[in-house]
Amino acid sequence: MKKIIRLLSKLFMFLILLGLHSCGSYTNYISYNIDGYWSQWKELRDHGSYSDYQCRLYGNYGGFQIYNYNKNPWDYFFKFEITAFSKPTKEEIKAHYKNGQWYEYYGIVEYFVSEDYPTIESSLRTGRFVGEDFTYGKKVKRSTVAKIRIAPYKTHPEVYNILFDDVGVAIQIYKCWDW
Repeated sequence: MKKIIRLLSKLFMFLILLGLHSCGSYTNYISYNIDGYWSQWKELRDHGSYSDYQCRLYGNYGGFQIYNYNKNPWDYFFKFEITAFSKPTKEEIKAHYKNGQWYEYYGIVEYFVSEDYPTIESSLRTGRFVGEDFTYGKKVKRSTVAKIRIAPYKTHPEVYNILFDDVGVAIQIYKCWDW
């Protein structure tokens, strides 16, 4: 009986650790498109190890915001939301994946500019968004329509291309959101 309890407790701990690893320890990536050229992918991590950005994503597959890891979701520096997003059917997912066809949606994107960086392009040329933890002067929120493309996938969306104001932001996610 003691062996069974000990075995069950070890199995329970293993499952907890496996769950923490798969949902709590992840790396997402971001890239920018300026003048038709994509930058290299940069890491977005939500924990203390080295990365290009230490931030978090909050939302769902129809839109999310990016914010600094030591702040709250409402203190985001970039946000997008697909207008009237609905989950594709299994048949649509299979057809898009088989044909390599990206999903295309429209939505709203929000970001910040400042006196020092008056356009989103000037901000992204520095490799950062206005609103992250760097000196940027007084920030002003901008909102505009965006074309949002999602790469074909088998189980859940992973790559988003968000195109707006003559720039693009690509985000590759491995977040454990409910689908």
